[in-house]
Amino acid sequence: MPTDGDGTVLVVSIDGREVALGDLYDADPFVALEAVARLHLAAKRCGATVRVRTTNASLVALFDAVGLAHLVQCECGGGDQPSSRSGSPKYGNSSG
Repeated sequence: MPTDGDGTVLVVSIDGREVALGDLYDADPFVALEAVARLHLAAKRCGATVRVRTTNASLVALFDAVGLAHLVQCECGGGDQPSSRSGSPKYGNSSG
């Protein structure tokens, strides 16, 4: 049972219905990342979507670092939420 307020749930949406697949609280962050990425690809082929709902800012940052921030819904409560950024990372946009 989580003791530090961390809650991470994997949710799949099919035809507008959300199904919670499980709690990722004790999962290694990199194992969770790989599992969610693979599940995302499989779900996409079936017309479904995958979301991770979490209060773990470190997990949000990890998904953001590998370009999967769109799969994470951060419920961190803080102002700094990497998954709330819109668009793609901006590379080479300096005018110099």
